[in-house]
Amino acid sequence: MKRKFLVMSVVALASCTLFILFMHSNEPKIDQGIIIHMNNNYYTIPPNEEEYDELSKECMNILKSINGQYKLAITLDGLKSIKSRENYVEIVFPENITLTTNYTVIKLEGAVFMLSGEYEGKIFTYRGRVVGVWSSDQSFDRLRGMVETFIRQ
Repeated sequence: MKRKFLVMSVVALASCTLFILFMHSNEPKIDQGIIIHMNNNYYTIPPNEEEYDELSKECMNILKSINGQYKLAITLDGLKSIKSRENYVEIVFPENITLTTNYTVIKLEGAVFMLSGEYEGKIFTYRGRVVGVWSSDQSFDRLRGMVETFIRQ
């Protein structure tokens, strides 16, 4: 009986792992640029594309306007899970940067701006496996509008 339970547990764990890997397999990986996830579609904008400058500038304006941090324990895998279900804009830097905000100094390699869901209006920053969750003085309306214009093109 114990052996059967152990085998069933291993099979269940393996199935869950495969499911998680499958869910995240569609997410594009980039070294630098912007990833947009809207309505289950992914768009990538590398730095050499025309839209990159305007979108990255807006992302940086929002990042600099950070005014607080949430006490939310979240892992990088947890962030990936949230991203798979929601609309967002993500900016990825070619290397870690140090950013001075209205609130504090943050070291990051990327940031995710949530455009929908439970965390709408929140900013997730990451560096390695460390994730921070932040609030901002600035509305995401302008960023959302820029994304919608980009998608319509």
